[in-house]
Amino acid sequence: MNPFDWRGPAFLLFYVLLACGILALQWYFQKRAGESQYHGNDTARLQAKVAQDPHLIAYLRAGRHELIRVAIIALLGRGLLVANGDKLQASPYAVTKARRPLDKAILTLYKREGKAQTAFTDATISSEIENIHKQLRNMKLLPNETQTLSRFLGVLFTIGFLWFVAGQKITLATARGHHNIGFLLLLAVLIVPIAAIAVNAQTRSPARSRTNLGDHVLNGVRRQFAGLGKRSESLDFDGQTGEIAFYAAAIGSISLPPKVEAIIEPLDLNPPARPPNNAQRGNSSCGGSCGSSCGSSCGGGGCGGCG
Repeated sequence: MNPFDWRGPAFLLFYVLLACGILALQWYFQKRAGESQYHGNDTARLQAKVAQDPHLIAYLRAGRHELIRVAIIALLGRGLLVANGDKLQASPYAVTKARRPLDKAILTLYKREGKAQTAFTDATISSEIENIHKQLRNMKLLPNETQTLSRFLGVLFTIGFLWFVAGQKITLATARGHHNIGFLLLLAVLIVPIAAIAVNAQTRSPARSRTNLGDHVLNGVRRQFAGLGKRSESLDFDGQTGEIAFYAAAIGSISLPPKVEAIIEPLDLNPPARPPNNAQRGNSSCGGSCGSSCGSSCGGGGCGGCG
């Protein structure tokens, strides 16, 4: 059976399934690319190295924002940071007591009391996080530049192949006097953003972009610290063992023990929301008012702060 001879609805279904199948296969083989290069000893060695550093665990598990949360939680646990509502301040001489560059960057930022969310936009902290990302890439737990390029080229090939299939069907249909090709054209166009989202998700999100070796190492590390979850109710900022840092790194900062959560929750450790581009312009043109006239004077929604 030649699918190019199928009628419109049947071919459209075939086209959608073909696109999904190719993207799924591409993800599968890219995820396992180079798996045969690694042995149990590699996994055990890397697991032991990652398990010593909550920064590596946090970034490998959930990315940069989780890393910032875990780093702040760890510094609070050691008494090097002090929380005051939604603000943080480094304790005296805290920077000299920190070893890791990211910790030093955070403590330097909070030499003077400041909002906790500032850490998510600080350039020095972002630079240190990029170094941690490179470290994980060098360990082959996250894809290196060659693997990332391979994923990108694979998506380009997928787009090209699906466009070729759509073009063949359109050419055959028009030759036979059929012109109801609108849905197929729409699907061919939509393939581009769908594939772009797919490659972006694979390369930007650690949870999706981890290599197969990265998955194995992270799973091993999380099993190693599973015991902390079983006694989470007793964990607290003790300033010595650092257990709360490894708990947050391996299990997650959104499921903290109650005693710790009471301190962390007011900090609102999330990236600050970006204001609309026209927020300031709206405030000035509306005179700071959000009354009933705001919609008309600001074009219906241009006034910053209007609901």
